[in-house]
Amino acid sequence: MNRVLTFVALALLGTACGDTARTPSAPSRPLTAAGAARSPSTPNSAVTGVVYEVTAAGRRPLGGVGIDMSLEDESHLPQVTTDGDGRYTFPMLPSLALSGQKLIAVKAGYSQPCRVQVVPGIRNHDIHLVSNVTLATAGMPASFPIVPPVLSGAVFEQTPAGRQPIAGASIILDFSGGMDWAPSARTTTDPQGRYVLCNVEVRTGFGLSALVAKEGYASAFVDVTVRPPNSFDFELKRLN
Repeated sequence: MNRVLTFVALALLGTACGDTARTPSAPSRPLTAAGAARSPSTPNSAVTGVVYEVTAAGRRPLGGVGIDMSLEDESHLPQVTTDGDGRYTFPMLPSLALSGQKLIAVKAGYSQPCRVQVVPGIRNHDIHLVSNVTLATAGMPASFPIVPPVLSGAVFEQTPAGRQPIAGASIILDFSGGMDWAPSARTTTDPQGRYVLCNVEVRTGFGLSALVAKEGYASAFVDVTVRPPNSFDFELKRLN
């Protein structure tokens, strides 16, 4: 059975868990577009860029990062790795094949909060990562280049004392029914349980969902609708 049929079968069998609640809050940080170097469109185009680690002090190139370029509803093992200057290059490909593809940067201990779409005619696509330690202890750095549409909110649990934030919870946006086959962006909640994901768009007929997890809690897989105010809170429940 091909991949799409397998996905559809899994999606029909899967059950969404966890409650969602809309909140009026939105990120107070100004939204800024990520820069991209535009090159003349040619029959064949290499895809290049730099992977940066963003910190409170700014950003620096990050070496040893695996890069996967795949269709929005797929993912693969990384095909290339960044060099010591954080640079990566994909081979020359027919520009037609670039349509509908995304870039995912993979390095242990880091998250990619902003989805990066491959745009034909644009050669350079930079990717920005944040360490999970930074996200869990201080939140998204102010220098992170946020690209709309933005999805934000909090992860929490209900306790006898009321609603309590969950820090260090992972949130993965994907198209694969929670199987983490096709992640488009991911992040980790801050000490107040808050998160920010950016450049969040639905690019397949499968919709978009969030897989929310933390050790000691039952994972929640929740369908996400991208529309104003683009704010979702996710509830996790402790395992007995």
